[in-house]
Amino acid sequence: MFADQNHWRLELERFRYEAKGDAVQAIFPLSGDRESITAKATRCDEADWDFCLEVSGSKHGVTRYYSRLGWERHDRSVEQFVNELQAR
Repeated sequence: MFADQNHWRLELERFRYEAKGDAVQAIFPLSGDRESITAKATRCDEADWDFCLEVSGSKHGVTRYYSRLGWERHDRSVEQFVNELQAR
């Protein structure tokens, strides 16, 4: 799901997808848009972030996402993940 929001407005659009090699073929049923989205994950050292995810080929969402060491899910449930973060 992609979200575009500000203080006064929220717009969400879900999509269906199929992975094909390094790309994701996304279909947005509501608008009929089709996109070939690629993502590249790398280590980075920007403002205390450890990982960067560059997304291209989509007009939805942002093009760069960040993460940190220790935020991996390792097949944990969302509840377990949140509890571990709160325990730190």
